[in-house]
Amino acid sequence: MQFARLSEIDGNVFPAGRRTQVMVGESAPIKAQGFCQGCVTMFPGGKVPKHEHPNEEVYFVLEGAGTIEIDGTIEPIKAGEAVYVPSGRPHELANPKENTHNMVFLFTYSPAGVVDHWKQEMEGKLK
Repeated sequence: MQFARLSEIDGNVFPAGRRTQVMVGESAPIKAQGFCQGCVTMFPGGKVPKHEHPNEEVYFVLEGAGTIEIDGTIEPIKAGEAVYVPSGRPHELANPKENTHNMVFLFTYSPAGVVDHWKQEMEGKLK
């Protein structure tokens, strides 16, 4: 039996204002074959910069609220809501700086693997 405990996963703090803790994936506590899953704490004013990848993805908001942009259409998203992002679609998730609370959400994408936009953001190529 494999467990992932968020309290034991340091995760990565990204320049765009969030902390990502991967629970399921290649270098995560749970090694799944077909998908990757993690928890993101997005600070007020933080975002996942606009990007696209060949993976399908679902975001599920646990706490707070923000916006999701897919293919240029921006919609609000809040706790208790999930949104599906088809593969190859440009998307961005944001917690507006006017919000005074973090937005916490799960992401799940398939197939498993590390998506390129994490490295691109750390190298300053995405903002």
